[in-house]
Amino acid sequence: MKSIEEFENKIICGDCFEAMKEIPDNNVDLILTDPPFNLGVKSYDIKKDDYFHWYDKVAKELYRILKHKSSILVETSYIYLFETMNVLNQYFIWRQPIICYITNGMRRTSFCGWGRYQIYLWYGKGHTVVRKRLYDLIPVTLISSKRDFKYPNPKFVDFYEKLIAMFSKKDDIVLDPFLGSGTTAIACKKLNRRYIGIEISPEYCKIAEERIRNIIITKNEKFW
Repeated sequence: MKSIEEFENKIICGDCFEAMKEIPDNNVDLILTDPPFNLGVKSYDIKKDDYFHWYDKVAKELYRILKHKSSILVETSYIYLFETMNVLNQYFIWRQPIICYITNGMRRTSFCGWGRYQIYLWYGKGHTVVRKRLYDLIPVTLISSKRDFKYPNPKFVDFYEKLIAMFSKKDDIVLDPFLGSGTTAIACKKLNRRYIGIEISPEYCKIAEERIRNIIITKNEKFW
């Protein structure tokens, strides 16, 4: 097993389960991630039982590498909300949901119309608290429907900055095992956190690396 310093501020291109096996126990201060939902994307769409068997294996590894009294924030689909919680409840202590509310435009459809929110589940390894108190419903604004890079579901950097500020402090290590286009890493660099990103797609790893190279670093943490 490698030392945690070998992973700091790096994007690992590969399968998250295999990559996390190399991360030592109890070394990550915060986990923030948006796992694949297994909903109609053919590249990873598998049978529901197989998906949650895989999810359970990932959750067990996340528990192992997260520090005691630290938080994990996981986005989930309302379709698989209870199944996701059933897995996470086996390893972590449930705290509450945090909602990303999109004030303009629509991001995805729902059974009752157009969806304007995203659900993040806050769990802890042991008793956890927020380091900066903000809100449990955080509004975000879609600036434009035009994307500057080719990625199907980019996250809001400002929203991720708020989550990272709430649940970590300067120089903490934040892990995203499903990094995608790199939003977690970008928010970490802007707030002077160390990051570990894992992404299975070489194409998305390149997008994330390019986005990270182009960000502007702030000297001080924002206060909202």
